[in-house]
Amino acid sequence: AQCLCNLAYANAIADSVPRLDDGSTLFDHIAEKSIPLLRTFHPQTFSNMVWSFEKMGESNHLLFEKVADQIVALPDLETFKPQEFSNTLLAFAKAGESNPRL
Repeated sequence: AQCLCNLAYANAIADSVPRLDDGSTLFDHIAEKSIPLLRTFHPQTFSNMVWSFEKMGESNHLLFEKVADQIVALPDLETFKPQEFSNTLLAFAKAGESNPRL
């Protein structure tokens, strides 16, 4: 999970959205592979992942929905540092994604 987040983050920092031969993007594949692993994400991983997608304009509704579900299901939101939580919410807002439970 951390490797997928790092891959998204590195490409966002490099301002790069690689396109694959099938017309999809690397971010499409990162989202697809990340969703089943979200239960293993840490607060910083959630924050960096959604920030990376938002920064590159690669909003993936299903990914954002599943991230929100996973965050809401956490037994204790105090595992998030204030900066991690605010960055996560800001990425949701800037990506045009919303989840009333967040």
